[in-house]
Amino acid sequence: MTEPVLTIVLAQPQEWLSLNKRYHWARRAELTRYWRALTAAAAKKNRGDATWPLPRCRVVVTLVVPDRRRRDAANYAPTAKAAVDGLVDCGVWPDDTAEFVVGPDMRIEHTPHRRAIRIDVYDLTEGEQA
Repeated sequence: MTEPVLTIVLAQPQEWLSLNKRYHWARRAELTRYWRALTAAAAKKNRGDATWPLPRCRVVVTLVVPDRRRRDAANYAPTAKAAVDGLVDCGVWPDDTAEFVVGPDMRIEHTPHRRAIRIDVYDLTEGEQA
């Protein structure tokens, strides 16, 4: 696999949005705004010399967890959606439709360190398969 054109690592000061939880609408909106804004700010900080908007890309969202509990990565899709929306907000792409974004593909990674989310963005114009 090629190197990502953008990698963002977000610590977890707030809980992840999960499809398994029944949030009050205000709490869900608060968490969505939080992850969206946090991702946008981190993308701007980690931009480097990248020219935005990026071409069509594949997005891989990895939930980094410090334990070995069984988890279904797809349950955290609302967190990934908020993160991708944050990337759109800061100009990585004009929109998050299939014309610009493939994914996000959800992954779980076990590590002895703190919980975090890693977002890797791969350029599909460099021969990477969708």
